[in-house]
Amino acid sequence: MGKLTRTQALRREYILDVAQAEFLANGFEKTSMAAISNRAGGSKATIYSYFPSKERLFLAVVERHKSQSNVWFTELLQQERSCRRSLIAWGEAFLQLVHSDQSVKFFRVICAECETYPDIAQSLYTQGKQTIHRTLAAFLQRQMTSGALMRSDPDLAADQFIALCQARTQRARLLNVVAAPSPEEITNDVEAAVNIFLVAYSQPAHPVYT
Repeated sequence: MGKLTRTQALRREYILDVAQAEFLANGFEKTSMAAISNRAGGSKATIYSYFPSKERLFLAVVERHKSQSNVWFTELLQQERSCRRSLIAWGEAFLQLVHSDQSVKFFRVICAECETYPDIAQSLYTQGKQTIHRTLAAFLQRQMTSGALMRSDPDLAADQFIALCQARTQRARLLNVVAAPSPEEITNDVEAAVNIFLVAYSQPAHPVYT
């Protein structure tokens, strides 16, 4: 399908809304294109004119979820403030996103189907590395170039910072052992992560702690 008209674009968004509700409620395997078309009030042919397969539709649903957040994450790291404050702002936004009910449900659906549909899992993993992770790595690269942080591999540093932010609650949250952390808990987790990260990567003479 070429460039969409406004009506077609709105229809596509509505199909994504319906598909997202179906996938999150029933999982990928148990969701059918027929169920989506019935709920959307159209035919399967209409759905297939926008998305050639259920796999492509699911990828589009998750990609939209990620892309809606990526602009926000990029803007957070472009504001004029210290490295420490930028990392805290980014980390808080990241934990709010990954601990949201919607993100947790998406992750559970993907994990449930990753052995049956490894291509989907690989595609979604790659999307994640190319969006939110990339914005953090690019920020860390700039901080390393400016001398605020010790020169190292920015991609590895981004992975390490993300892991520190998630260390306390990620596993319990995904297993439904705990509810989403409160804003205060998120702030405490992120500030602890930033403190550890800066001990490892900061240049002693550079004011990154303000």
